[in-house]
Amino acid sequence: MPVPSVKSIFAALALASSLSSIPTALHAQGRRAAPVERPFGARVQANDNRVPGGVLRSGALKMHLVAQRASWYPAAEDGAVKVVETLAEKGRSPQIPAPLIRVPLGTRVEVTITNSLADTLVVLGLGGRNDSLRLAPRQTRTARMTASVGGSYMYRAALLRDGHLTTDGSAGQMVGGFIVDSDAPPKDRTFITTNWGTGPFFMAVNGKSFPYTEKFVQTVGDTVRWRVLNAGEDEGGHHPMHLQGFYYEVTSRGGWGADTVYDAAQRRTVVTEDVPPLGSMTMTWVPVRPGNWLFHCHNAEHVAGHHRHAIAGTPQPWPAITTHDAREHMAQDMSGIVNTIEVLPRGGGAVVAEPAQLNPRKLRLLIQERAAYYGKGPRGVGYGFVLQDGGAEPTADSITVPGSRLVLQRDEPVEITVLNRLGTHTAVHWHGIELESFYDGIAGWSGAGNRIAPMIAPQDSFVVRFTPPRAGTFIYHAHITDVDQIARGLYGALLVVPPAHREVPGTDHVAIVAFGRPGGKASLVVNGSRTPAPLERQKDGVQRIRLINIATENHAIVTLSDSTGLISWRPVAKDGFDLPEAQRRAGLARIRIFPGETYDFEFESSADVLRLMASNPIISDGDEDIPLELRLRP
Repeated sequence: MPVPSVKSIFAALALASSLSSIPTALHAQGRRAAPVERPFGARVQANDNRVPGGVLRSGALKMHLVAQRASWYPAAEDGAVKVVETLAEKGRSPQIPAPLIRVPLGTRVEVTITNSLADTLVVLGLGGRNDSLRLAPRQTRTARMTASVGGSYMYRAALLRDGHLTTDGSAGQMVGGFIVDSDAPPKDRTFITTNWGTGPFFMAVNGKSFPYTEKFVQTVGDTVRWRVLNAGEDEGGHHPMHLQGFYYEVTSRGGWGADTVYDAAQRRTVVTEDVPPLGSMTMTWVPVRPGNWLFHCHNAEHVAGHHRHAIAGTPQPWPAITTHDAREHMAQDMSGIVNTIEVLPRGGGAVVAEPAQLNPRKLRLLIQERAAYYGKGPRGVGYGFVLQDGGAEPTADSITVPGSRLVLQRDEPVEITVLNRLGTHTAVHWHGIELESFYDGIAGWSGAGNRIAPMIAPQDSFVVRFTPPRAGTFIYHAHITDVDQIARGLYGALLVVPPAHREVPGTDHVAIVAFGRPGGKASLVVNGSRTPAPLERQKDGVQRIRLINIATENHAIVTLSDSTGLISWRPVAKDGFDLPEAQRRAGLARIRIFPGETYDFEFESSADVLRLMASNPIISDGDEDIPLELRLRP
């Protein structure tokens, strides 16, 4: 279903909406009150994409869409309203996302559109190579095409205002899924993400913002197939989708006009995968442990709880903990692109805690703070994870950013006592680790039944128990008020080594990309600094670089070079999962890495100094590259 000229149209749309790509602007504007709106027109129905629209008969689909203004309730059905432009099937309620088009391969598709809006409407993605359809107010036109290529696609409408196309603000919800089934329709579900606003903003999935999004119930052993489509357009609208507690297999990736179904050698197993603007992903996973889990965007700004104020039209405060009830706090602390998952035991019955570990390795991890770490005043306080060494606790204001590196052994039970020395509540998520739900770190949700993980109160502790089943590169980080606590320093590398090792080999090197707050301003940092200390490497043999992105928003470009340019490296693992041999092809050392992702690369070089450079192409207080040197050991 190629639509080549759509790219140029959306390039103009992306440029027009580029201010929404600048998180510093979003932060500044996001705390203002949004206008309180009154209901107008028909009431929007959240579209869970279970039921296709139109009438399919004799190999042809006919559908009649009407563009109209309507009242959208992205949170509670009796909550705040947003008046937006929508698409509805004629004679039916408008939907967000727009009505789903789902047809078998080869179907002739005929979609009639009536524009009842006051602006000119431009419809994209319904006409094959004649990809755009322009409708003046009160005009009706018909788009025709044949669904000739299977895959996950989208169609959408934009408004022509003052000579410019726009899908910003209220116009951003006129987008729907266009699924073409090559075989018999599988038992799958479709997620479509949308966003509202460029100042105070929020995001939704299938027409709702968490905690009002759909709650999924699965059973241990189920095969779950999902399609994720990102309706955003600007470069700041990437969605690195993270599944907590389990790996999933990426079975296809697509864009506006093409979808590539992966064969067995192309598929990869991940816990976080980016879905770019106007992109799509299909995924398959099997829950193997009961309990409560999350599927969410790992861009913390896309799930931040303070964006629920943009829905309500109230001032948006900086993230704060206003309740000591963990379940209530979870509903306050997260919004946007989040879905909960409850996994039930096979055969029914209650979820039973996993058996106690025998002879676990015991660690003590302190969460501490230091005044004026990033500058003066309350915003200058730094946080850090500090691993206790020996019998004496570290001094109260000692912190390291990133937190102490945790090195665990595969198949060795571990018991980590987490002590909170902050003046506020917190929680810790063990990102990528396959463990019992109760220890996963989502306060108010992790666990099952009445055994639900609490917030860790000031001067209190929580004991985490798990046995890492695979060696690889993982992350541990705060999972309360993420945009604040992670940016203050609550993150660190969690490395799992094979049983033959007690420590990470000297040929391994770690680089963590994050946002810090030097001088109180959000800035990209590597290993906790704008000027990171050099790493020493051995002269001979294969070296490994472990890359981690735990930035609270947006991606980073990372390169590795010598004095002549980029060197060659070979990918060996993604998110702690070894890549199949077919995907371990050497190439130039350049990678775009998204929040929540980890990558392992191997390389060889005789150069005295290598430079790892990290940059953020979207935001910056300066946006110069941050160099991390890998120097030969004397």
